[in-house]
Amino acid sequence: MASDFKLIERNYFSTVSKVLIILISILSIIASYIGIFSKNIYFDLVDAGKLSQKLAYGSVGQDIVILPVSVVLLIIGFYLLRKDSIKLFLVALGLVWCNFYAFGLYTIQGQYTSIYIIYLLIFSFSIFSIVFGLISILNLELVVIEKSKVISKVVCMFLLLIIFLLSTIWLLQLFQGMRSNTQPDIYGVFIMDLGIVFPSMFIICILLLRKNKSGYLLSIMALIKAFALCLSWAFGEFYIAFVQKQDIAVDMFSLAASFSFICLILSSLMIRKVDFKSTI
Repeated sequence: MASDFKLIERNYFSTVSKVLIILISILSIIASYIGIFSKNIYFDLVDAGKLSQKLAYGSVGQDIVILPVSVVLLIIGFYLLRKDSIKLFLVALGLVWCNFYAFGLYTIQGQYTSIYIIYLLIFSFSIFSIVFGLISILNLELVVIEKSKVISKVVCMFLLLIIFLLSTIWLLQLFQGMRSNTQPDIYGVFIMDLGIVFPSMFIICILLLRKNKSGYLLSIMALIKAFALCLSWAFGEFYIAFVQKQDIAVDMFSLAASFSFICLILSSLMIRKVDFKSTI
């Protein structure tokens, strides 16, 4: 009876998470579509002095990437409702983490557009989808089978590299704002990365080094999230330079593109080289 109850509880959490994944993807498609094709959605904020022009173009660039990402997430969500797959579920949660971050920025930075409530819903639903999804997966009786003893160490070193490089860049910009008592345009990025993302990635690295099951599960999510977000960042750098007829920031574009490509390779290797077998 106890095991039956645990199975029912686990299925409940996973089902709620999967339904939320579908809702998140639909809302994200709507929000990103409006952000791309509505001329005034962000630039009304620019005219009101609430948003810089560069950030407005950056938001459009982000939406252009988030739209296809959300379409893929919607397809995965419907598939998961019909058929279980731990690895595909982790990929979906990684993309949800990406949407949590993307629309969390709009929420935290107070981009009070006519669809602000949609940003808030995506932000909220993403939190609960990830929490319920992790509860359902981490409660599974799984054994991790690592086909390559190198891949987890490489992933750990790469995540630490991201933390070190981006923390250094963000802190330098943050300290400049603190010294001049001015609010940086991308202060939402500082909150999300320094307050949530980087501490989470550091914990994942510790779990990986300890060969903890949770570390392998969470690292796949983190790599998928980083792939999509860095792709959005790289495209945003290109898009801003293109529409403003300026030279592209080669250093930032190269960093973001490199991170995105490496995350794609490492996430693919983790999915292929690490298996999760049930013990029940």
